[in-house]
Amino acid sequence: CRIFAVKLFLNYLMLISFTKVAIKTIKKSKIETEADLIRIRREIQIMSSVQHPNIIHIYEVFENKEKMVLVMEIAAGGELYDFLSERKCLEENEARRIFRQISTAVYYCHKHNICHRDLKLENILLDENGCAKVSCNTNTYLPF
Repeated sequence: CRIFAVKLFLNYLMLISFTKVAIKTIKKSKIETEADLIRIRREIQIMSSVQHPNIIHIYEVFENKEKMVLVMEIAAGGELYDFLSERKCLEENEARRIFRQISTAVYYCHKHNICHRDLKLENILLDENGCAKVSCNTNTYLPF
């Protein structure tokens, strides 16, 4: 019943704004300890509060006994790792633009006493315009 409500809500969001979103599901059965669950919830809280054009934003979180469902900003361009693997080499202007976007996202985090802890090419995504978006997996954002 709750999953159905989530689907209805997501359909409602799509109809109103025509915004595509990414859905991330975290199965609670995969979370080993209560401490891990607390860390995941803290990360979700941090990511939900962050407002920066180069950091993936969490719009909404739904939770039941079995799982947590995160409605997130989509980055349709894929991982920076795959982009660089395909291209092999970037023009200096494009490399500078991407590096500047990553740097401003990291600076924003540090300015707000947030440490990413897992900044790597696989956690940097590209949107449909080729702009860098810092993302993460679970347990990567921590307050200083």
